[in-house]
Amino acid sequence: MIRAVLCLQLAFAAVVLVACGGGRDTTQPAGKSDGKPDGKPGAASSGARDSAEIREAWADRVRSERAAKVEKATADLNDAEKAVADAQKRLKKTISDGTTVSVVTKMKADIAALQAKRDRAKSALDAAPSWEPRIEIRTIRVGEFGVLGVGEVYTPPLKVLQIIDRSTALLQYQEQVFWVEGLGTSALADGHHITLSQIVECTGNKTYTTPLGTTRTVLVLKVHGQP
Repeated sequence: MIRAVLCLQLAFAAVVLVACGGGRDTTQPAGKSDGKPDGKPGAASSGARDSAEIREAWADRVRSERAAKVEKATADLNDAEKAVADAQKRLKKTISDGTTVSVVTKMKADIAALQAKRDRAKSALDAAPSWEPRIEIRTIRVGEFGVLGVGEVYTPPLKVLQIIDRSTALLQYQEQVFWVEGLGTSALADGHHITLSQIVECTGNKTYTTPLGTTRTVLVLKVHGQP
């Protein structure tokens, strides 16, 4: 009799446990739930982000990639200096062994080339601490954010096609047109050229009606302020 009662109690407890989700809170999905995007700052990702978060993520990327540049430039300079020193030692030994003039001339030319390579490595190291990455404007994708550029060289000027309102304008780079939000337009006019040195985020697409009455879909860039 007691055994039968215990069996019934255990069965009832199992039914209650299953009905309650096995003891786990089923109202929250498994995995990340803080609303922040995963992945490398500047890389395409999804989710709403405020300007402070965008600026912080971009600053982290700049610091990381700048440190990598310094590390590589330092290693390149060390290798170049060693190559020059080794070549000079070989030249000195060759001269003491009484080799021909043509061989010595060739070795000196090789040393000059190595010295030029060393100088380039030193210039790269000098520039590395102030280097900043760029988001390629010609291939920017939804979710990417950062300072625009062409390659890693400079931020290109953009033509003002149309002022939409006090903070929105249509800007053009070559054949690309962007719907830019968060941009002060009070000092702008159609046809002007401006440089976006601010951090921008590609947030999606926008379809608008052109002056000719046709529709066009372009990428949306949101300005998040200076780096």
